[in-house]
Amino acid sequence: MRKVLVGVALAQAAAAAWAAHVTCQSLRPSPGETVHALVVGEELVVADISTPALWRYNRDSGEQVGKVGKLGRRPGEYERPFFFFATKKGYGVFDGARYVVLFFGTGHRFLEETRFDPEWTGAFLVEAPPAWREGTLVVYGGVSGELTGGGDGWLYTHSGGKLKTVLPAAEEDLNRISDAQEGGVCALDDGGFLAVSSVDYRFYVLGDGGGLVRSFAGVQEHFRSPDWSSRPKDPYDREAYFSWLSHQAYVSAPHCLPGGRVAVLVRAFGTSKAFLETYRVRDGRRLSAEEVNVPLKAGDYLVSVAGPPGSFFFLVRDKYGAGSPARLCGTSLP
Repeated sequence: MRKVLVGVALAQAAAAAWAAHVTCQSLRPSPGETVHALVVGEELVVADISTPALWRYNRDSGEQVGKVGKLGRRPGEYERPFFFFATKKGYGVFDGARYVVLFFGTGHRFLEETRFDPEWTGAFLVEAPPAWREGTLVVYGGVSGELTGGGDGWLYTHSGGKLKTVLPAAEEDLNRISDAQEGGVCALDDGGFLAVSSVDYRFYVLGDGGGLVRSFAGVQEHFRSPDWSSRPKDPYDREAYFSWLSHQAYVSAPHCLPGGRVAVLVRAFGTSKAFLETYRVRDGRRLSAEEVNVPLKAGDYLVSVAGPPGSFFFLVRDKYGAGSPARLCGTSLP
């Protein structure tokens, strides 16, 4: 029994140690309107949808060192870059204007692009970071049943030029997915995918082909569903909308970790506290929940950052929009 207790104590001490050492680096100059970013080696690539551009930053200094690709409509170019995902050869980025996925390799070299059927434009939404494996893209957003031959869905796949609904949803559910902050999908190291909903903090485990295998609920200790009644009524009042959004509970895009684990950042509703939580995917057991040591204000806007296995990154901004100071924060995970 003593050995078990000692082992538990050591595991808790290790968890506290990594959670206590989240460090941040200011980005200079601060990027424009940003919904996602990606750590690539010693650099950070930020999807700026206001410029638009894919800006490169040195992770150690925070200085901008260039950009990836250029604005345009030719192969390899983009008009509204949104979300990144990792691939075996490098990474991909979804362009929400051209409705293509651009693939980049070593040295940010353009490799190829996958174009969605132009008739689908406006009939599916990408609302959070997707995940990719062996030609299958798993997306968290919304897709019309007219495209899939079934019901509308908020979790779907794109493979072989076809869209397939994984989880169906009513129109109101799709609206709430669109209004909520973050969530997303990651690729598990032993095959398959994992998605997390930012509306109810529930995890969904998918097989290699994208089919639903099982689900489990995140611990609700620090989470509360968004307060939809306080959402601004004017859909064009962006300042009020993002102010409301920054005060809602937050669940970051999931980071799939080695050993069948997943990590998310949970921002407690209406407070400045955020917790880095890890789960074992096999049985849905929460392994750790540690408050991050990064100073936050109640209205700070948090942005997910994809990174290599065994690490966790996120951006902190004073508010959403161009000109707001940005900090890259991260830690290594045990």
